[in-house]
Amino acid sequence: MITDSGLNRLLNVLSEELSHIGLGTGTVPIQTSILLTSEQLRKQVTDPLIDGTTLVSEIYLDENEGNGLNFSEVGIFCDGASNTIDTGKLFAGGAMDKTKDNTQSLTVSFEITVMEV
Repeated sequence: MITDSGLNRLLNVLSEELSHIGLGTGTVPIQTSILLTSEQLRKQVTDPLIDGTTLVSEIYLDENEGNGLNFSEVGIFCDGASNTIDTGKLFAGGAMDKTKDNTQSLTVSFEITVMEV
């Protein structure tokens, strides 16, 4: 059994370690991926939020960022990640389908729920 304080500790550690979100134009990450296949943009998460047993980490792209790219993969990074593409290790990733232009802003969120099963 993991106690409530144990779950809270895990969420706090994750909120400190999962520091950057990257977007790419490659294939969707798989279980063994440590990077995105074609990362194009990376930003530091802004003020992670813990809501109950869920960690919410986000980045915001304004109208001048990421334009003309068809984002197809997304990932959240830890272990030495920085704003530099291909740094750190991929913690979690997935698919997305978004082509962004200069008339749009975009918020990308990861929600990670920790629970005992």
